[in-house]
Amino acid sequence: MKTYAIIKAGKVENIIEYDAQPTTPPPGFDEGFTAVQADRASPGWVYANGVFTDPNPPVVVVLPLVKSLAEQIIDNPAELAKLKTALGMA
Repeated sequence: MKTYAIIKAGKVENIIEYDAQPTTPPPGFDEGFTAVQADRASPGWVYANGVFTDPNPPVVVVLPLVKSLAEQIIDNPAELAKLKTALGMA
């Protein structure tokens, strides 16, 4: 079986599985619908120029790199001196 996107006016309305590409709209769909093989698409996606596009792509959050405590101390000589004094190493 293959997965097909049911499209109307450039928008994916539904996803169905067929043994072969349907030539007519599935039962319950009006004229104007087309079926296009789609390995990766979901209802609500846009279909234009043979390409499926998610109108709401996942948000990628890039977190700042956090330095280790040792790196923070080494990067700040004043803090390193305070730490040495507190540990009786100065």
